[in-house]
Amino acid sequence: MKFLPTAALIVLFCSGNLFSKEYIFNVNEKGQEYQNFVSIKKLDDGYYLKSTVTKEEEKETVMEARLNSEFETVEWKLKDPRKKIEVAAVREGNKIIITGTFEGKENNRKEINIDNRPWHQIFQLGLIKFAVTETKERSLEFWGLRPDSPGTAGVLAASKDKVETVEIKGKKIEAAKLRIGLAGWLSIFWTGDYWFRISDGLYIKAKPTAGTVAELIEEKD
Repeated sequence: MKFLPTAALIVLFCSGNLFSKEYIFNVNEKGQEYQNFVSIKKLDDGYYLKSTVTKEEEKETVMEARLNSEFETVEWKLKDPRKKIEVAAVREGNKIIITGTFEGKENNRKEINIDNRPWHQIFQLGLIKFAVTETKERSLEFWGLRPDSPGTAGVLAASKDKVETVEIKGKKIEAAKLRIGLAGWLSIFWTGDYWFRISDGLYIKAKPTAGTVAELIEEKD
């Protein structure tokens, strides 16, 4: 079960000085290179994030999300013309309600029952505090939807690995490494590595699957 396609690997972070900026990631997916542009804004009641990917000769894949003050996802939208997906999902209590075009149907609607665990569709932002703050807990579980099959939800788990030095564009950066994958024994089907900059929590690098690497290459005001 492949849980996390490329469209979901390039999203973000948080900390006061990180807002109202654009972040550009270079993605190498089994030899194919393209860029992902991510912007995030502070709202009165949380945060707004937009991620845009344009691969050669393909239409834009656009992902938007609204998060609450604890960085939990409360609304998520995805438009992926290549996969004929255009959905909006919202959390209402312990349900995620998905509407739009998915599973080969237009005007589709599905309700997914979940529990009290947070929904971190944008876990590169949602897990920032867990990544860079000392906690007694070494792992954290949360809900997520499959972007390539939005009607499917599952529980993921993030575990703290270590702090290490990574090199990006010739610069050495101290970063906290998380291993994120499907929870429990399902982790044998997918686990990826993600790095968060220690100085401010910025998500800077990911190896979500074999042969795929995403790295932050530019920060723009």
